[in-house]
Amino acid sequence: MHNGEELSTLSPKERYWIRNFKMDIAAECKRYGDLPPLEGCLADPKVLIPICEVDKNHWPGAFAHSFKDDYKFDGLNGVWCNTERYVALLLRWKMGALGMDYSTYGDAHPEFCRWNRFRSRIIGYHFEKRGVPLIPTLLWWDDESADEACIGLRRGRVYAVSTIRAAHSRDQRELFGTRIRRICSVLDPKILVVYGSPDGIDWGDINIHAFPNGTYNWTHMEMRAGA
Repeated sequence: MHNGEELSTLSPKERYWIRNFKMDIAAECKRYGDLPPLEGCLADPKVLIPICEVDKNHWPGAFAHSFKDDYKFDGLNGVWCNTERYVALLLRWKMGALGMDYSTYGDAHPEFCRWNRFRSRIIGYHFEKRGVPLIPTLLWWDDESADEACIGLRRGRVYAVSTIRAAHSRDQRELFGTRIRRICSVLDPKILVVYGSPDGIDWGDINIHAFPNGTYNWTHMEMRAGA
C-alpha cells in the first residue's frame, strides 16, 4: 500500500481508487495515461442480463451489462458505490460482465466523459482482479477519444459497444461506423458484442454478435458484417 508521500504524487482519481479499492495500480495508471489496462477475455456471450437485475435474474455463463436503465446502476445504490456487492453476485452466479457503459455523449463536457470512461475502466480492472470475466465496453465521444479507446486494451479479445449513440440520424450512424471501424482496425476483436440495432451502420469486416435493445438472447450474426 502507498504511504502518504507516494499518494501525494498521484492524481485525485488514482488516490480515490487506491484508497477505496485497496489496489496498487499507480504504475499502470501513469503508464496508460490514467486508464487502467484490461486483460479482456475470449468468451462468446449468448445471454446478457442488466447488471441491476443480477440479484433476481441470473444464469451461469451469462454476462451482466449496463446498456439500459443507467439511473439504476449508477448513483448511491449502483455499481460505482457498491462494487464489492456486484462482484459477490457475479462470482456467486458464475457470471461475467461487460464493461460499464457510463455516459460519454458527444454533447457532454469532455471532462465528464473522461471521468465516466475512467470509472468504467476502474470497475473493469477491479472485476478482473477479483476473478470476474470481463468484456470491455468501448467508449468515446469524439475523434481523439476514439483513438484513445484502445489504450491499455489487448488485440484479438472480445469487446462490446452500444449503438444508442447512432440511433437518431443517418449522420450519427455514418460517424459511428467510421469510428468503430478505426477502433477495431487497431484492436482486431475476435467478436464485437453489439447492444442495440446494428442496422444502417457500416461495420466493415468486424465480426458482430448483436443483441437488440431490451432482449436477453443473442441474435445470430456471426457472419462478417458487410459480407
